[in-house]
Amino acid sequence: MIPRIVSLQFLSQDETLGFYSHYQEVQLVPVMCKMASLALTAGTGKLTAIKTKYASSKFLRISAIPELSEQSSRLREIAAGGKGQDIAGAAHGTTETPATASGPLAGAH
Repeated sequence: MIPRIVSLQFLSQDETLGFYSHYQEVQLVPVMCKMASLALTAGTGKLTAIKTKYASSKFLRISAIPELSEQSSRLREIAAGGKGQDIAGAAHGTTETPATASGPLAGAH
């Protein structure tokens, strides 16, 4: 835990986000997986209108970016739960998995 007295100018972005949100990145993995799954299916069924809405210039065509397309291998990997890997830790070199994380979201699946 980061002491509240620490100056935030010395913290990395991950530490700063954790400081203010009180969540560790690994605790958000289940949410990331669900959001990736929804992004992959956004062009079908009930979510078609939402994808169309956010493809307009008013919303900077955010739903049409390549990272959110069905062809995005990274998005498919995240939606599949990281294929047994620690999605958050893989990018940052940590080994803690959501099952071993502690904090407000620990064990919430």
